[in-house]
Amino acid sequence: MPNLTAEESVQPESRWSLKRQIRALGILFLVTILLACGFGVQLVRNSDAARIADAQRQLEPATAQLQSRYAYLADDFKQRNLQGPSTATDNRLLTSIPASVLAGMPRVEGGFAGLRVSHLSGFRTEARYSPR
Repeated sequence: MPNLTAEESVQPESRWSLKRQIRALGILFLVTILLACGFGVQLVRNSDAARIADAQRQLEPATAQLQSRYAYLADDFKQRNLQGPSTATDNRLLTSIPASVLAGMPRVEGGFAGLRVSHLSGFRTEARYSPR
């Protein structure tokens, strides 16, 4: 270590004082924390939006299939001069439609709701309960 005079040891090597450098680091730290929080919030929002969009994209064709199969079944009942499938006392027929359409979609439940009945007809669920 070379011998320094008192004047040389007093002069800092950088242009900023230590106090100014610590203040700048503190500001950078706060900005980093704020940016991390902002990115975290955006990540949560985008992942929820992505899941909802994916679920809607998967449910749209299933809904169309349910409607078309029910319409086909209702036309078949009408041609045979029978009561409609929604008034049938045997719920197995209506349950088979959502069961086949929603078979490849885990944790998705579905059925038919009529305006005249207070319960879901043909409800398909993977749970151990059935709604009433």
